[in-house]
Amino acid sequence: MKRFLIVLLVIVCGFSFSGCAKKVDSGLKMDSSEVAKKVYDWKLYTNPAYRYELRFPKDWTVFDSGEDGKQAAFYQVAHGEELKNQNKTYYGSIVILAHSNWQTKYTLEDFYRAQTENLFLGNYQQEKITIGGTEGVWFKDVRNRNIEKPELLVDIVAIDLGDRILEIEIQEKEYWDDIKIILNSIIFYPNASPAEMK
Repeated sequence: MKRFLIVLLVIVCGFSFSGCAKKVDSGLKMDSSEVAKKVYDWKLYTNPAYRYELRFPKDWTVFDSGEDGKQAAFYQVAHGEELKNQNKTYYGSIVILAHSNWQTKYTLEDFYRAQTENLFLGNYQQEKITIGGTEGVWFKDVRNRNIEKPELLVDIVAIDLGDRILEIEIQEKEYWDDIKIILNSIIFYPNASPAEMK
């Protein structure tokens, strides 16, 4: 009888802990009023080329690729300076890569099928999430996304916005609290008209 109770207790604890782990993994969603309070005095970044905006903390900065809007990297100023002083190449804590999709009209599955690595077939944990009112896919612990550190595990949130696809790379998970708020602050503008895209 004692042995049965011990086995039962172990099973129940196992389910409890696995349930907790799941909750942590899918803990991206935040209440919009909570997000509004957190980003009240944050900086605003707008990307007119790929039509999105987001808020990021005052002690962070952004480096982007300019008018083409294809890449934007966000990171803590002090952390970036520290790595620069060590002569290390730095990509940022969160990097947004934008891809034009108005001619190809790829789905996310088609887009990754055309890439070097198809993340849908890469044996990565995947989770459907909603960012800025749009459903996307969160790929967890993806390898080979950082050229200088191929062993670095990066999370990627992929969003299909019709005429464009965004990949949001979470490169430094130690800043998760800020990154979570940044992701919840994203607003996507509507698709461009065909005349605007020529």
